[in-house]
Amino acid sequence: MIEQKAQRLLAACSEGNLDLVNRIASKFETPEEMCETDPASGYSPLMMAARHGHVEIAEVLIRLGHDRAEISRDASNNNVLMITAEHGHQAVFELYANNFPRAIHLCNNKGWSPLTTAARFGAAGMVEILLHLGADLNHKDDDGSTALHHAAAYGHLQTIALLIEKGGSSTIKNNGGWTALDFAFSGQVAAFMEERWRSLNRRSMSSHSSFSSLYSASGQDSTGSQQGLSTSP
Repeated sequence: MIEQKAQRLLAACSEGNLDLVNRIASKFETPEEMCETDPASGYSPLMMAARHGHVEIAEVLIRLGHDRAEISRDASNNNVLMITAEHGHQAVFELYANNFPRAIHLCNNKGWSPLTTAARFGAAGMVEILLHLGADLNHKDDDGSTALHHAAAYGHLQTIALLIEKGGSSTIKNNGGWTALDFAFSGQVAAFMEERWRSLNRRSMSSHSSFSSLYSASGQDSTGSQQGLSTSP
């Protein structure tokens, strides 16, 4: 049974009572004791603070060693990054991602990574942070869907644009044989996606053309072979 001290800490983290969190947390002998979870939600104190966006409390708990030994996960194996992505608490998300970058590769019981969750809920700023930290752009969940599938299904245009810009695939199919484009929320979303890919292809072709012209001007072809150089004495 969860101890009264742990119950009080969880309640203080949920309520955003920073002073009480400081007083209770200092009474635990080890960080591991501080991480006892709520029986109902499976949330640790840090997860509880993250759920409600209490960034100052999250800072205190992290400083005291919360999640240092093991990443907190609830009964569905969601971690702090997934919870903050779902509820839109970017400050806590960024704090946690910078302190525990290994958490970006963990998946929940549905095979969703933090990137999947952030894309599903249209958290473009969090998607950008995750990609910067090395999240797998084309990770597939248990249904075979990528982050772009999820963003497309809910019509999150800013997130869709970012994922496509970073290389989100137009050809990957999920277990049902559907691409991200097939999953588009509406015809307008599908048209938006197609235009983003066309724009990306145009820029890629323009860049290649400029690259080839540069080599031609310097007496080389695009493969680097020398052109126009006399081999005679």
